[in-house]
Amino acid sequence: MDRSAQYACVWLDNEGDVWADYPTADPTEDLVLPLVWAREQTDSRSELAERGYVFNRIGWSL
Repeated sequence: MDRSAQYACVWLDNEGDVWADYPTADPTEDLVLPLVWAREQTDSRSELAERGYVFNRIGWSL
């Protein structure tokens, strides 16, 4: 079941940090933010992956 229309995905990276998708009006953006939940701390998940981060979905957030 694809829950992405209703929930933000929660990710665990290979460093042990927890991230969440940041909902935007633009579906081409792939912004994630650390558990701090501050817009100014968002990063591009694909750019982080290019720097060696490995993300594993661990759940969903409302």
